[in-house]
Amino acid sequence: MLTPRRLFAVVAAIGLFCPAIAAAQSQDGRLPQIGDGRVDGSDHLQAEAIVDTPDAAAIIAAAETEAAAIRASAEAEANELRDAAQAEANATMAEASAAAQEMRAQAIAARDDMRETSRREVAAAEDLAAAARAVAMREADIVLTDAEARAAQLIAAAETEATRIIGAAAEDARAQLTEAETVLSDSGAAANAAQVEADRIRVIAEAEAAVMRADAEAVRDAVAAERAEILATADAEASRRIAAAEAEAAGILETARAAAVRAIEEERARIAAEEEAARLAAEAAAQRAAEEAARQAAEAALARCLARAGAPDAGVPVSEEAQEATLAAIRSVEAECTTAVEAIPDQAAAAVFHLATLAQTRADHREAIALYEVAAEAGIVPAATRLADYYLFGTGPIRPDFEEAAARYLAAAEAGDPAAQTTLGFLHLLGRGVDRDPARMIALMSQAAESGYHFAQFRLGQTYLTGEGIANRDREVLGIPDVIRAAELFEAASENGNTEAALILADLYSGDIDGLIQSDDERFRWTERAANAGDADALAVLGFLIERGVGTEPDPTRAAQTYIRALEAGVDPNDLRPAGQGWDRPTAIAFQQILIDRGLYNGPLDGIVGAGTLAGARALSNG
Repeated sequence: MLTPRRLFAVVAAIGLFCPAIAAAQSQDGRLPQIGDGRVDGSDHLQAEAIVDTPDAAAIIAAAETEAAAIRASAEAEANELRDAAQAEANATMAEASAAAQEMRAQAIAARDDMRETSRREVAAAEDLAAAARAVAMREADIVLTDAEARAAQLIAAAETEATRIIGAAAEDARAQLTEAETVLSDSGAAANAAQVEADRIRVIAEAEAAVMRADAEAVRDAVAAERAEILATADAEASRRIAAAEAEAAGILETARAAAVRAIEEERARIAAEEEAARLAAEAAAQRAAEEAARQAAEAALARCLARAGAPDAGVPVSEEAQEATLAAIRSVEAECTTAVEAIPDQAAAAVFHLATLAQTRADHREAIALYEVAAEAGIVPAATRLADYYLFGTGPIRPDFEEAAARYLAAAEAGDPAAQTTLGFLHLLGRGVDRDPARMIALMSQAAESGYHFAQFRLGQTYLTGEGIANRDREVLGIPDVIRAAELFEAASENGNTEAALILADLYSGDIDGLIQSDDERFRWTERAANAGDADALAVLGFLIERGVGTEPDPTRAAQTYIRALEAGVDPNDLRPAGQGWDRPTAIAFQQILIDRGLYNGPLDGIVGAGTLAGARALSNG
């Protein structure tokens, strides 16, 4: 039923705003949203009352248990990642150490090879020196032999020539003597003369022979002197060549030794460089492994943060309970979100948004604004919408500025944020910071509604249902009111979790609104949907529908159980059923039995819901 109370709530929810809206802010630090149920008929934002239920402690305990489990799981996963990273770092260090050992072994082998090569080069140099010395000795012997042979030839030639000369002189003397003797025998006188001549010739011959002997001796002495000079020259040349060969061999040996020393020093330097490179490589590998482990841990923390906190959303929650659940989820992963923001800020803009939301709930608006600005610059559009909210409501250090707020909402709306589209639509409806333009409001809210935003669907449904806030001259052009369109929007909002939309649909299908065919089935369907979402009033209405069999089969036991659920949700016993409607006796008896079972009623099972039964119900409602 669309009671006067509910109709007033529907109309008041749309809100006609005045400048006093800018000062409104909830006690929990959350910025209000235009039309989020905080605007009453006097144009002031007020928080909707939240009534604690008997299950609140259990819900909180369960949430805390779940948060502890999630935290333990996150810590275990972080430990696993840390252990894996440490193992990888150890493996990398082992590989680097093995590589360094292998390089060291190779360097030692190379050094030994170099030493062996140096020894071989020294031996080769010594062999070369010995060969040079042997060559020099052979060349000296050859020169000496050649000199001796030449001297022997000269002496032999001189002796042969002297013998020839002496022989020729003797032969000549003998011939003359014979001739003289012959002449002497022929003539005595001539014999004396011949004897004298012969003596003279003999003297001359002997003198010539002596001269020739002297010449031969001189030749022999000259040859001996030349031989001695040649031998001395050959010996000096041999000594010079041997000295040169030894000097060259010494130079080669010294060069080889110097080369060996340089090679050893270079090899030592190379080994040291390779060992240093291996050490640096191992350190770099360990650093990379540690950085990779830290990055993986941060990415895992970010994944847990977003998995628990969800995607950034500046929209109005479907209920206060949903908002508290969202905040509790964000708080449960605050550490993970912070870790991600600190370690990988370029990837954690969504986590920055969630940390800004927590700062906002703590009323730390300066921090919240700074974080929202970081997230907005990183492309998180809902963060831009939250910043626009600050300018709209003038919260914290920011004074109200409708024009600035509208400009920021416009940028976020054009980027596709449904919350910004919806709020900008309200500003066009009210003419705050932008022109008053109901058609623009309808267009913006339709965009947000088509994206699945329950609040835009609900508010647009209210507009099509009542036309509140739109001048009569604009209604016909915009096709307002339109109950069918309103029902479609309420149904979409309900499908997206908006229980208030489900309750309005239930009232619409009850037959109290013209333009929509009454349907008990649809009335029961939407009431049950709202009740299953935990709405206390919907539970009470659902119990009545089950009791009377409206849209379902009557079931006294189920109806009584549903009434009990409504009382546990906080419904006052006097509002449990419509005024003036008497209890179905089987349902009343089932209701009394439940109160007896819980120790809240000790009266008779008579089906009469009197003071005793209501007292038990009130005790249950008060928890």
